[in-house]
Amino acid sequence: MSSVMFNGFSSAAGGNRAPPQSPSTAALELFWVFDLFIAGGRIAELASLVTGDNNLFLTLARDRMGSINLRRLLGRSVQIDDMFFDAVISVFLPIMKLKYGHHVAMRTVEAADREKKNAFYSAVETHFLELAYDENGCVALNEAITAVAGPHRQRILDLVAENAVGLSMDTSGNFVVQHVLKLSNPLCTEKMASKLKGHYVLLSFQKYGSYIVEKILEHPPTTHLVLGDLIECSDRELMRLAGNKYGNYVLQRALENTFVRRPNLYARLVTKLDPFSGRVLCGGHARNVIDLVHRFDNLLREVLQ
Repeated sequence: MSSVMFNGFSSAAGGNRAPPQSPSTAALELFWVFDLFIAGGRIAELASLVTGDNNLFLTLARDRMGSINLRRLLGRSVQIDDMFFDAVISVFLPIMKLKYGHHVAMRTVEAADREKKNAFYSAVETHFLELAYDENGCVALNEAITAVAGPHRQRILDLVAENAVGLSMDTSGNFVVQHVLKLSNPLCTEKMASKLKGHYVLLSFQKYGSYIVEKILEHPPTTHLVLGDLIECSDRELMRLAGNKYGNYVLQRALENTFVRRPNLYARLVTKLDPFSGRVLCGGHARNVIDLVHRFDNLLREVLQ
C-alpha cells in the first residue's frame, strides 16, 4: 500500500497519523482506518470511498489485508452491497485474476440479489477462457463453478467440456478440468471424456494430465475411451508410458478399473503388455505395472482352483 493512500484515509477519518514504514505497519494502519470509520457509524461513507475509485479498489483487493478489510464491509446493507457489486463488475477481469481480489468478488456476488448474480455469471461466461488460462483466474473460476446454479452452471460446464483438450494441456486450465471432474457431473464428465479421446496417451505423460486420465478411468461409462487409446497406441509408446513416472500410474489404474468391470478390455491391455513383461518392462516404474498384472493373474488362479 502506498503512503499516499494511507494519508488519504487518515485525513478522511479526521486523524493525523504518519505513513506506514513496513508491511506490518501498513496492515495495522489499514485496520485502524477501517475500525475508525466502522466505530463512527460511517460505513457507507467508507464503502463509497473504497469503491468509488477503481484503482484504489484494486489496490486494496490486491493485498491480503486489504481484501480482508473490504470483505468486512459486505453484508451490512443493500446500499453498500450494491456499491461493491458495481465496483466488482467494472473491474471484473482484473479483480478475478488477483490472488486475494477474487475473494472480494465472490463474497460480493454471494451478497447480491438474483439479478446481479445472473450478471456476474454472465461475465464469467464471457471471460471464461481468460480466467481458465490464468494462474489465479483459474482458482476464481473454480470457485465460481462451485457457487453457480441454474442455467449458468450448465453453460459454464459446457464451456469446460467444449475446451477440455486445450484446458487439460495447460498448467492452469488443467485445474479447471480436475475441479469439474470432482463435481461428478455424469453428463459433463462424458462430454469431456469424448473430447479428450485421442489425447489420453499424451496426457498420461504429464503430471497433472495423468490425474485427469485417472479420474476418467474411474467413471465406468468413460473407461473404454481411455482404454481405446492405450490399446491402440504403438508398442513403443506403451513401453515408454509404462516406464514413465506418471504414465505407470495411469496403466495401473486402467488395469484396476477393468479387471472386474471390463474383463475384455483388461485382457486386451494385458495381451499388449505381455510381450515386453519379461525383458523391457522389468525395471523402474514399469515394474509396478507388471507386478500388478502378476498379482491379478495369481488372484485369477486362486479363484479358478
